[in-house]
Amino acid sequence: MERIIEKWGISCLFHFTDRSNLKNIEKYGLLSLEKIKSNNITINCFGANDWSHDADRRKELHRYVHLSFKRNHPMLYKKKQSGEIKDPVILTICPSVMLDQDTLFTADVSNKSGVSTFKFELFEDKIDCEVLFTRTNWKDEIIKKRLKQAEKSEILISNHIPWSKVIEVKNG
Repeated sequence: MERIIEKWGISCLFHFTDRSNLKNIEKYGLLSLEKIKSNNITINCFGANDWSHDADRRKELHRYVHLSFKRNHPMLYKKKQSGEIKDPVILTICPSVMLDQDTLFTADVSNKSGVSTFKFELFEDKIDCEVLFTRTNWKDEIIKKRLKQAEKSEILISNHIPWSKVIEVKNG
């Protein structure tokens, strides 16, 4: 994974949330849904809805913190438009969190039916690294379509990301 991070220049990962959750994140780090529930931590505003949480549980993805490769994940846009997240922030995360052996990846929204998780060995076969990490002609309709799909890719970090791995917090 270190070679992949270096090869593609992956300098950061992203997680969106509501600003009202920052105090808990500073205190506990980013936690999986399972850790939040088992520790009885109150979350003011989840990035996902009940349907999504149920889908995560069915696929056992509730044990992971969900990250994206791009700052503007498509789900953030939907949450802002619906008003479900009132004051969004985007956490920039150190890519070293991907080095954990339990890290999984998906090439689409992780809890979507038919989407499989995979380990880093399949990363370059499954993730469209060219459109995510290099300069491409985003005006080209084919490349734009590839980018739209690749932006749905997820990084799944087992259980917890400590606050020390958060590089920056920006308005969403």
